[in-house]
Amino acid sequence: MRGWDAWDMAMLTQDARRAVSKDAAEGAIKTFLEQTGQNRTDFDERLAVIGALNALRIAGVFSRLQHRDKKPRYGQFQPRQLSLLARNLSHPALAGMRAFVMEQTPFVFEAKA
Repeated sequence: MRGWDAWDMAMLTQDARRAVSKDAAEGAIKTFLEQTGQNRTDFDERLAVIGALNALRIAGVFSRLQHRDKKPRYGQFQPRQLSLLARNLSHPALAGMRAFVMEQTPFVFEAKA
C-alpha cells in the first residue's frame, strides 16, 4: 500500500488531543529523514499540506460533535486544532489557502493552544 509519507508523521507530531513538544516532534522528523534519506525542505512542504488538511478535517468533526451532537467536551480541543491549522498554513506552499482561511475565518489565526 502506498500513501503520503507525511500522513503518519502529521498524525504523530500534530495530535488532536495531546500536546506534542517541539523537541519530540523535531526528534521524530529528524529520525525519519535520517532513516529514509529524504530531503527536509520537500518533506516539510508535504507535512504542512497534510497537517493543514487533517487539522481542517478534525476541527470540522469536533465542531459537529460539539454543536450538533451536544458533546461540549470537544470544544476544549478546538484551540489546539486551530493553532495546528494556523501553523501549517504558515508554510509558503499554502499561501493561497492561508489567504482564503484568513478571509473567511480570521479567528483561526487568533487561537491559542
